[in-house]
Amino acid sequence: MVIYLATTMVLARYLSPDDFGKVGALSVFFMVANTLMDAGLGGSLVKEPSLTKKDCSTIFIFNVVVSVVLYALIFILSSYIETYFSSPGLSSVVRVLCLIFVINSFGLVPRSLLTRDLKFRQVSIINITSVFIAAVVSIILAIIKFGVYALVAYQVVGAAIMVLLSIKISRFSFSFQFSKNSLFRLLPFGIYTTLTSTIDTIYENLITFLFGKYLNMQQAGYLYQAKRLEEVPSQSVAQTISSVAFPVLTKIRTNAKDFSRECMLTFQNVLLFVLPLLLTLSIFSELTMSTVFGNQWLPAAPYLSQLIYAAIFHMAETLNRTFIKSTTKVDLLFKYTMVKRVLGIGVIFVCLLIEPKTVLYGYIISTFIGYVLNVHLLAHVSEMTIGLQFRSFAIVLLPNIIYFCSMLLVLSLTEYIYYQIFASLVLLLIYYLGILRLYNINVISQISNFFSKSLSI
Repeated sequence: MVIYLATTMVLARYLSPDDFGKVGALSVFFMVANTLMDAGLGGSLVKEPSLTKKDCSTIFIFNVVVSVVLYALIFILSSYIETYFSSPGLSSVVRVLCLIFVINSFGLVPRSLLTRDLKFRQVSIINITSVFIAAVVSIILAIIKFGVYALVAYQVVGAAIMVLLSIKISRFSFSFQFSKNSLFRLLPFGIYTTLTSTIDTIYENLITFLFGKYLNMQQAGYLYQAKRLEEVPSQSVAQTISSVAFPVLTKIRTNAKDFSRECMLTFQNVLLFVLPLLLTLSIFSELTMSTVFGNQWLPAAPYLSQLIYAAIFHMAETLNRTFIKSTTKVDLLFKYTMVKRVLGIGVIFVCLLIEPKTVLYGYIISTFIGYVLNVHLLAHVSEMTIGLQFRSFAIVLLPNIIYFCSMLLVLSLTEYIYYQIFASLVLLLIYYLGILRLYNINVISQISNFFSKSLSI
């Protein structure tokens, strides 16, 4: 995420908000591709206690065929997408960008096998290497005036390198063994998780899509940049923790007491450490946008501030979704996802009818609805009651509310930006020291344990 942020800082100097808007409006398509790779049928391989070569081959063949069909459909519809957005040349961008559907399908099985074996060090090497190479290619293309295709290259090149490295490091060998028994055994979990994650992905990228249609590509570009910046401290952490927690929690799901304890500790620790960063980012949204992307991106600052409040509930929802998925009750997760996204999209469209820019307020409300429904479902499939979950969330929110109010009070005393930054750093330090003392968290011990476990893995 640091490499991605640095790359975006450079690209923002060479590309226009309109270029970012095009990719932002289309982000729903390549995010669905990532979903198919990370959260779909791969999950069925991760949760299995034992796998055969035929199981892996069956999932590989099925996923490649589905991805090719999906790409062919998008290829045919690309001209209609261009017409819908009234953006000349968009069809070519769609056709190139959505190649990652097919590319990612080849990496599903090898990447899932690495995750299943808890080889996170190897996964991190793959991620960092692929993102770095993609960043270099993207920046070069931006400098030599390739415009929006510099952003497209970042996605496509990154996906290709990631797949190649995953195959090499996992030592996965392709074969063409196909078993109906394997497919019918593994498919239910994979289908439900794929559908659930695809619905979530479409929902998460809907507001940028609507901005591109009902406002303009420039406003969509501002929103896209704000959302990507918000995701650096929020979703990058939540998704990383979730990807690690899922294979671990599936192994202890039969022990209800241990499962509940691990879930609650993960939930509280992640939010306690990330929320103050989000709140600080919200307060300094204008400074952040101008510093990171340049003064021409200042119109994106209000979007960033609003997205932060949605991110708080979205992080909580993402973590809860992982806990539910770890119980393997993915059929119920799918049903709840359908309900909460129908309600959420309904709220968003009501706001759209009132005024397009109020869509973000609808998005904030819809993320809260999603969190509440996930709390209800988690209580149903585990021993974590609704009261216990809300109490845990309140324990997290209370110190953050105190921190936020203290920050606003201190910043109101001076208009000098350097004093404000210094004061915010002091308050942030006080917050973290207070949290460590209050919850008796031994950071040195935890870091030591983390590295020892990582090295052993």
